This record gives sequence, structure tokens and C-alpha cells, in this order.
Amino acid sequence: MASRWAVAFTTGRCRCRSIFAATVGYKFIRTSSYDTDLGVNRVVIKLTGTVPLANHFWVTAGPVWHTSTRLNGDGYVSDVDFDDAFGGMVGFGWRWIGVSYTNIKYRGAFVGSVDASNGGVTFAWKF
Repeated sequence: MASRWAVAFTTGRCRCRSIFAATVGYKFIRTSSYDTDLGVNRVVIKLTGTVPLANHFWVTAGPVWHTSTRLNGDGYVSDVDFDDAFGGMVGFGWRWIGVSYTNIKYRGAFVGSVDASNGGVTFAWKF
């Protein structure tokens, strides 16, 4: 589910149009080998602003919130519930495809943190 708002603003002679989006999603990853079901589940909330550039390129950035993050150890390792985590994301693309990077760390009932930063491919459709 995503909501989008378009905003036009003028600075001197430059007229720019930015798109703001709020996105809520569910992410999961599984490793199903050797009769196991190890994995991480989380709810992701992103608030991003996208600025169109020349020749159909665009850049995007904004804060990210991961909540209800859980490691399912499937009996091989202990299950871990992580605290809510806040991070940031940046992205760059052309037309409907782009790349993104999220910088975020998880903390839990253990000493230290787990770096959950990641990169990805973005497919966008604007309507």
C-alpha cells in the first residue's frame, strides 16, 4: 500500500516537481536447506521524496523504520526479537528501474548491534 503526493516548487528560475511517498511493506527472507526454515521477518515503513532529473532519471531518499523484526532460528539457533530500528535510504534510477541502498542496524537483548544495511533493485510504476 502506498500513498503519493506531488509537489511543485519554484526556486529562482528552476521549477522542480517532487513526489513524496509513504510505503508500508512486509519483508521476509528464508533459507530452506538441510530441512530447516531459518529466516528474518519485518514490517518496513518508508517515507521518501523523489526528484526527477533530466532524461527521465530520478533520485530518491528518506527515512526507513523496521518494526516487528524477528529472526526465526528453527531450533538451530535461538529466535531473536529485535527492537524497532530507524535508518535511511537513497536511490537512483532511470524511468521505471533503479537501485537503492538502505543503511540500518538492529539491536536486541544482546550486546552490540547487527548491521542490516542492504542494497536492492527498484521497479517503479507511477500513476
